[in-house]
Amino acid sequence: MPRGYGGVAILWKKNLVKLVTTLSIGDERIQCIELSGNQKLLFIAIYLPCKSSDNHLDKLYECIDQLHEIMEVYKATHQIIIGGDFNENIFNENNSNRKRYILDFKSDHNLSTTEVGITYTHTSGNSSSAIDYILFQEKFRECILNIEKADIFSNVSDHLPILLRLKYELPCRNSEIQNQSTSNDVRWNKTDKDKYKNLIEEGIALLKDKPQNRTELDKAFVTLNHTITKATVKVAPKKKI
Repeated sequence: MPRGYGGVAILWKKNLVKLVTTLSIGDERIQCIELSGNQKLLFIAIYLPCKSSDNHLDKLYECIDQLHEIMEVYKATHQIIIGGDFNENIFNENNSNRKRYILDFKSDHNLSTTEVGITYTHTSGNSSSAIDYILFQEKFRECILNIEKADIFSNVSDHLPILLRLKYELPCRNSEIQNQSTSNDVRWNKTDKDKYKNLIEEGIALLKDKPQNRTELDKAFVTLNHTITKATVKVAPKKKI
């Protein structure tokens, strides 16, 4: 896929690296990883063709057919989560071939989702739609705590991120993961606290005295977080490798 025209990627926290397996299935529009917890979990990230692309219908059919194959292989042994840009509003009243093909796939595998509203706004600002979704198997509904749009001030994409909260048990015997998750703690007893205090005060001085609205408050909060992070990095003792 040409640079600048999309694609998919899946990121995970470093403390999960020993539990994550990348899978060589899919293509540039479909990427998969397996998380080995008490119940194996398959994450599928997708980017379906947009309507303006050449042969978009055939390409969409091809992507959905690949998803059918993946579901058939893994649905008996894994909990499966599918998320990404579907480039189609599956909740509106249109009855396009694209929508029907996606909904047939959803029905064939007993998949569900939650409507979260508008997720995409065209760069011109003249149009918007709901085209981003997270699908889950109905039999695992009790594991889905919430699906919602994430309100992230620093987001610069024309898509709004969707947040899934999932009840999932990681292996309790994996002490390495637990130790790794706390390995980035700052050793405050060995930091220059005066320097840290001065850096924080310099950052606070750049803030407006009293934010006048929600936007200014959000900006102040982000700036303060960045100030604290930068100050911590500068005074934290360098770890020996």
